Amino acid sequence: MDNYGKPESILTDRGTQFYASAGEKKAKGKSRFEKFLEESGIKHIVGRVNHPQTNGKIERFYGTLEAKARYFDTIDEFVEWYNCKRPT
Repeated sequence: MDNYGKPESILTDRGTQFYASAGEKKAKGKSRFEKFLEESGIKHIVGRVNHPQTNGKIERFYGTLEAKARYFDTIDEFVEWYNCKRPT
């Protein structure tokens, strides 16, 4: 965050590490992650239930990063290649 500042928003799925869902007949609580985002002024966007395409792009990004990281000296070089130079 030092170079670019904090994000305005973060998109997550409904995993329990990100989102404290309401159980049967219980009020929805807040996870530590949600509390951190709220305190930091970062909007939390939660993906729709049963909609894996929501996170598909970022999952593809991390899969490509894992496969290609050894070819780049920095994450910034990889991101430049991924966004601007890689074959489509």
